[in-house]
Amino acid sequence: MKRSIFTSLTLAIFIFTGIVWAQPGNFGQGHPMGPQMQKMNQLQLSEKQQTKMDGLRLDFQKQILPLRSELQVLKTAYKLMVIDDKVSESKLKAQLQKISAKRQEIALMRVKHTRQIRSLLTADQKTKFDQHYLSSKKRNGRKAGRMHKRPGMSRMSNRMH
Repeated sequence: MKRSIFTSLTLAIFIFTGIVWAQPGNFGQGHPMGPQMQKMNQLQLSEKQQTKMDGLRLDFQKQILPLRSELQVLKTAYKLMVIDDKVSESKLKAQLQKISAKRQEIALMRVKHTRQIRSLLTADQKTKFDQHYLSSKKRNGRKAGRMHKRPGMSRMSNRMH
């Protein structure tokens, strides 16, 4: 009984957090539109392309938000399991496998979304898109150009998350 209440409460908190983070606002890099919008503006999209991309982006966000919430719930459950002396190593491994599977599902959705966007582009736009995509790949486990340091937190505490 206590476990189901705790799980429900945790899920509700993560869904609420996801909704709050999904709200429009400052996207980072000191630019009001954010890095993704800057990249799209550099492609000089037609109105038709922009409309289609907006639709793709909205569909992607609708699909990915619940998966991110599920991943957060899995990670939180894992952290609780780690500090529980009664949990076996096999249960920890099983939880890690669930986390890995969810990450893979999200990664595959991102690839599908990127390919859908790329399919709407002209040959010249594809060249620019590909150059940007290849140069902005993850470096050292962090996306290039993004700020990950949280205000008031030290470097060491950021690495713990």
